[in-house]
Amino acid sequence: MASILCVRDLRKSYGEHEVVKGVSFSIEAGKCFGLLGPNGAGKTTTLRLCLGLINPDGGKIELTGEPVPARARQARMRVGVVPQTDNLDPDFTAAENLLVYGRYFGLRDLDIRSRIPPLLEFAGLTGRGESRIQTLSGGMKRRLTLARALINDPDILFMDEPTTGLGLSTSWLSLWALAVIPLVGLCFGALALVITSLAPSYDFFMYYFTLVMTPMTMLCGVFFPTERLPEAFQIAANFLPLTHATLLVRPLLLGSAPQDVALDVTVLAIYAAAGFALALTLFRRRLAR
Repeated sequence: MASILCVRDLRKSYGEHEVVKGVSFSIEAGKCFGLLGPNGAGKTTTLRLCLGLINPDGGKIELTGEPVPARARQARMRVGVVPQTDNLDPDFTAAENLLVYGRYFGLRDLDIRSRIPPLLEFAGLTGRGESRIQTLSGGMKRRLTLARALINDPDILFMDEPTTGLGLSTSWLSLWALAVIPLVGLCFGALALVITSLAPSYDFFMYYFTLVMTPMTMLCGVFFPTERLPEAFQIAANFLPLTHATLLVRPLLLGSAPQDVALDVTVLAIYAAAGFALALTLFRRRLAR
């Protein structure tokens, strides 16, 4: 698959201080890529270099098939950007901010206006389209900035500290997560008891995390969508309790209803009941020896 962003031996210095030191990476379309590092490591500078906002001292950058900075303007027409700090126009309403921003990409007003309602819904700002920026909370502004970055249906999305100012949903649905957590705890407590009943010594219990929790965490969609996994792993993930716990809790914390509540709750309940029953049987056999 062709790379949508390719960086080779990128360098940038300010005076005698080299901020970016020979960075190289390649990102394929549809992939999620993260730049991690402490403050001052050069993450934002690297993003600005990739967007052609500043010129590099060395290296090559190719963004959406265009050389940067030579054709950075053409490349940015297919890019969405969430800056580190919100830069919404305070003179416009939430909807007007999206409309004006879409015009920068040469989009027709009719097309932009058709995209505004779903983007506001995505940002949790339904009904706030006519609200002035000053009346929005910090979290609302941040979500609007995220929505604005999608107005041109970009091929690649750059996000610099995207979660700054965001909090958990204040929807009443998020309270249902509190009811789910005890069930999840019972489920994994039962699994832990089964492992304990089979353990020949205390040290063996430490394998619970290695043999059970770690593979389950990698397969259940906590870190990346299960759709990205090979088909065989996707099938296996459907039988893991943490998969169903994730499908339940994640949408609730984001303020939306899970799709298959009955199925997810049933799977967790079966794991909890079967786990406790199996653990009880195994403990009885062990004590009878």
